[in-house]
Amino acid sequence: MRLKEIRTHKLFGLFDHVIPLNMDERITIIHGPNGFGKTAILRMIAGIFGSNFSALRSLPFDRLDLEFDDGRSLTVTKHVEPGEDGDQTQIVFDLTGNEPFALSRGRKILGRFPLAIIDDVVPGLERVTENEWVFLPTGETLDLDDVFDRFADKIHSHYPHLSREEEPPDWFVNLRNALDVHFIRANRLERSEWRFHRRGTRQESPTLVVARYAKELAEHIQTTFKRYGELSQSLDRSFPRRLVMSSADAFHSMENIQAELSELESRRANLTDAGLLDKEEHTQFDVPTVTDNSKIDVLSVYIEDVKKKLSVFDSLYEKIDLFKTILNRRFLFKTVLIDKNDGIVFVTTDGTPLSPSSLSSGEQHEVVLLYQLLFKVKPNALMLIDEPELSLHIAWQAQFLEDLAPVTKLSNFDVLIATHSPHIISDRWDLTVELTEPNGCENSLPTTQSLTR
Repeated sequence: MRLKEIRTHKLFGLFDHVIPLNMDERITIIHGPNGFGKTAILRMIAGIFGSNFSALRSLPFDRLDLEFDDGRSLTVTKHVEPGEDGDQTQIVFDLTGNEPFALSRGRKILGRFPLAIIDDVVPGLERVTENEWVFLPTGETLDLDDVFDRFADKIHSHYPHLSREEEPPDWFVNLRNALDVHFIRANRLERSEWRFHRRGTRQESPTLVVARYAKELAEHIQTTFKRYGELSQSLDRSFPRRLVMSSADAFHSMENIQAELSELESRRANLTDAGLLDKEEHTQFDVPTVTDNSKIDVLSVYIEDVKKKLSVFDSLYEKIDLFKTILNRRFLFKTVLIDKNDGIVFVTTDGTPLSPSSLSSGEQHEVVLLYQLLFKVKPNALMLIDEPELSLHIAWQAQFLEDLAPVTKLSNFDVLIATHSPHIISDRWDLTVELTEPNGCENSLPTTQSLTR
């Protein structure tokens, strides 16, 4: 399932935007003056599919329509009623062919929940104020309602006596599971780990995202290498049996054998350069010409085994190769390497190692953004990118879409970008949707498009 069109009604009480997504190119760019709702739209979509409804509760709007490529539409309406204890907000979700689902603020039920132990019940959740938490894996700030919305299953497993009047229906859960949505926020460089103390103090320990992703990639490589080792052992154990059962194949002439061995050598060299194989595993094949069918059989079985073993790395290699290619084309006077123990490694031109903190903010932004797009996305996911131009030199901004195209093709996902930068758009105005002012309103600010044409 893919998102096809977005429509807002009375966003901030004013804006009725219509945003058709580019289904073929898979890249859509929204632009317009500050305050027209670019980031707000990304936040609302991310909130719906991430069970973080704080944006829907806090942002003024009447209705949000999301149309999907399977013909269904999700309508989200907001109702605010004044009450004795303050305004009561109700969010109604209505998917084509299903009964609407209403989400109200759950203070009455949540107030009975022992808040002091939420950190222990939900891994990765850290309390920052009396009624606010940070979810460390994503860096999102959640209020009490958001915590219960997203982690109700974990809370109920520890406290089954607590119930909620408005459990999401199956259709809503299935809808969220059908579209994987990632929101890459403007403040993406640092995620701070907060610790809340009952005495009312809190401490911050900033974690550099580049360093965390380097460790994460190392773990990914090691996991893949483990699969490679397990498959190698399995094939080696069955090699004698498969060799005995093989028969001479006229297709496997010695010329073909030599060509395939040369291709394998090239693949292994590429994997070694990518940091996926150790250099000592890189061996040069030197096979004399033979005509004995029995020897050709041995080599044929061996070649097929090596192909199977190396295929374990195919998907990861493509992503690492593109990751390195783009970054090394961008970075000056330093090189990006991949190591199976350290993940992402940075060195100067003379080979001196650099810590991630030594990179400029623009370089860090580039590493973080590219890593998320290549290694943290499922097929047909929707990536929401807010202000990719941050900290990037104009030349880098102009190359952004050129680099993004092969990434979306490799990982097969859709991108919705919010930007102020005409350099990000470059000459691809065909991918843009301009957010315009309401009818009847006069705005003295020129639009982004008029500034560049």
